[in-house]
Amino acid sequence: MTSKNLYVIPGAVLTAALLLVSVASAQSVYTAPSGTQYSVPAGYTTTSNYGTYYNPTTGMYYDPTTGMVSNTAPTGPDTTNSSGAYVMPAGYYTSVYGTFYNPSTGMYYDPATGITSTTAPAGPSSVPATTVTTTPGLPNTGAGGNADANIAILAVTAVIALGGAAVLANKRKTA
Repeated sequence: MTSKNLYVIPGAVLTAALLLVSVASAQSVYTAPSGTQYSVPAGYTTTSNYGTYYNPTTGMYYDPTTGMVSNTAPTGPDTTNSSGAYVMPAGYYTSVYGTFYNPSTGMYYDPATGITSTTAPAGPSSVPATTVTTTPGLPNTGAGGNADANIAILAVTAVIALGGAAVLANKRKTA
């Protein structure tokens, strides 16, 4: 092996070590997916009834998309026409928040859940979606903030870099 080739090996090791350090020390930013989130009044628990919530103490159902409260269990989505719009029941007129209202009976009807109520819908109880951005203080390779493993990788990389530098220094003295 010639002395020229002996410089190539430590040079490659140093280059690899520098690349490993830059990859291992990269900071990651996580942005949580955004979407509509609903707040639900205290005492209500999730039901499998068409996105509604039930309060076992009061016996009331709650629909967070319209704000309707009812003591009648949801019956499910109503039929839709060829355009995908809900078919309005006889005697009902379009009301607020996607509901229908029957002035003869004083009933509001939510065609998406099948809930009926004499209380007007209060509106969606949506909470503004927030984006959570985190920038870790310690190196993070995207492995969930596993800082201990990343620090170990950096330490091994430092040893490799120092070893390469020592080999280069030794070769320069003998060349």
